[in-house]
Amino acid sequence: MNVTKQHFVERRVMSKQELAHLYCPHSRSKGHATRDEFMDWVKRCTPLYVKLQELGYKPSLHSFTPKMVDYIFYYLGEPDGVGV
Repeated sequence: MNVTKQHFVERRVMSKQELAHLYCPHSRSKGHATRDEFMDWVKRCTPLYVKLQELGYKPSLHSFTPKMVDYIFYYLGEPDGVGV
């Protein structure tokens, strides 16, 4: 993982909903639908989903740890919705 990249989003515990809104700021879907769409992206990125599971992720969790957020940004890229 490239740790020298400048990050524009603070690394902290983030909810699935919060990340979904960062990645899909203009989504026509509301609430759970946006979150579910985001989680579909995460699950389709097999290396990311495996890494999250290694770090303790379970579908019943509502939030990601800062380390999990780092991997999400690494595999999916910085979200376009930064600052939204």
